[in-house]
Amino acid sequence: MRTSIIIIMALFLHGISYSQTSNETNSSVGCIEGNCENGLGTYRYEDNTIYIGKFQEKMAHGYGVCYYSNGQKYRGEWENHTFHGEGTFNNGQGKIFTGDWEEGKLTSLKSPEKKVTPKVYSVVIGVSSYPHMQSLKYTDDDAYKIYGFMKSPEGGALTDEELTVIIDEEATRENILERIKLTFEQAGENDMVMLYYSGHGLKDAILPHDYDGTNNKILYREIYDIIESSKAKQKICIIDACHSGGMLAMKGIDETMPTTAQIYYKNLGDKKGGTAIITSSKREEASIESAGLRQGIFSYFWIQALKGMADKDNDKIVTISEAFNYVQKNVSEYTYSYQTPQLNGCFDALLPLAVVR
Repeated sequence: MRTSIIIIMALFLHGISYSQTSNETNSSVGCIEGNCENGLGTYRYEDNTIYIGKFQEKMAHGYGVCYYSNGQKYRGEWENHTFHGEGTFNNGQGKIFTGDWEEGKLTSLKSPEKKVTPKVYSVVIGVSSYPHMQSLKYTDDDAYKIYGFMKSPEGGALTDEELTVIIDEEATRENILERIKLTFEQAGENDMVMLYYSGHGLKDAILPHDYDGTNNKILYREIYDIIESSKAKQKICIIDACHSGGMLAMKGIDETMPTTAQIYYKNLGDKKGGTAIITSSKREEASIESAGLRQGIFSYFWIQALKGMADKDNDKIVTISEAFNYVQKNVSEYTYSYQTPQLNGCFDALLPLAVVR
């Protein structure tokens, strides 16, 4: 059994070979989105095979998914353009092999695990009122809009027990940290936790309502430690604040038609675990509010992305890579490159954030 699997793998590994020159002759071939040199990107090959995931020196390296033109699929870890690490191969004819791979060869086969429907636990924070510094106009509205979307079927239809919103006077240092801990402690090993913050920020911290110019700031390290202490499989942190890129510098880092929410959770449960940190700007940049949009620019495009504008492949699922690529492009263009959203971490590029009805 193992020998035959190894032979099957070897037949198709050569199908992924990076060809930079092909992009010059056919606009539909080559790097079609993101960073296909050293980062997260999507690459289409001449035979219409598509790879979505991490790249290192123009090669698939890290976690990624490859959709072969013959209907086969591999989802898992890569090294130097080869299956390497934990992964799952689907031969396109009903057989699925999950296990550990070494240089394209299946070295150990794992039994399929029983799937459990995951839950999402989220804390949404918006601070516009600051007694000791200039207040902001739209950050509380941004938080309410994110909250409203996550209550909708497209955003997962979270319950009151799963979703916490903290606005202005309630958003003190003590309350923010306590609510994040209490909410994220509920998450199990198959669940996802998500933190969203919109407000003032420094290069090393976010600023709660009771920040007095010196005391009560919340360090990025404190937030990250709480998130990482959660048992959740998926962890997402979204910071819409000036200098929010400082957080990245810190780490260096079916029988019936399913409902909209059921589609969301089914796709969520299929994905690899990890942590993604998304910031509205680089460490040295400010994050801007727009009177024309009546929102923070990052949060405006983030919500538009989740509502379906980022669904580039029209599969009715908005993934984290689609959402971020859409937001980064539009925020950068809208601000004439004054503000550049950032994404870092180890996560599944196809992690679903929303569904489109």
